[in-house]
Amino acid sequence: MWDPGIIELRDSGRVDSYGCYIDELLTVYPFMNRKKVGDVPKKCFAVTYVAGAYAIYRIEALKQIVLKHNSIFPTEAFAYLDDDLLGILAYARDMYMVAVPIRSAKHYVSLSFKAAGCETTSDSET
Repeated sequence: MWDPGIIELRDSGRVDSYGCYIDELLTVYPFMNRKKVGDVPKKCFAVTYVAGAYAIYRIEALKQIVLKHNSIFPTEAFAYLDDDLLGILAYARDMYMVAVPIRSAKHYVSLSFKAAGCETTSDSET
């Protein structure tokens, strides 16, 4: 499963998403979060999970997860946490998420939630 590349935060020139790591206490460590896009290493590497905003998954890999859990995304989580859990489920089946160093998208964080009248606090820019 692949991250589509470097996702820029709006038009800021800063990284919104480029893969994340999760430790045994389920603490999330976003890689290169809010750093300059030009500072991203120029090589692919494995991460615990990739952001679902623009992720690319192999259908066969998703089918293996669905067969075991009856859902691509766990019903216990929606928006934000589901990506984490999907990465952990993939890893448990010896599959790996890979971050690819290609500038590929701009993410207007939480825009769909705001349009629906939902307020979120996860879209702060620093």
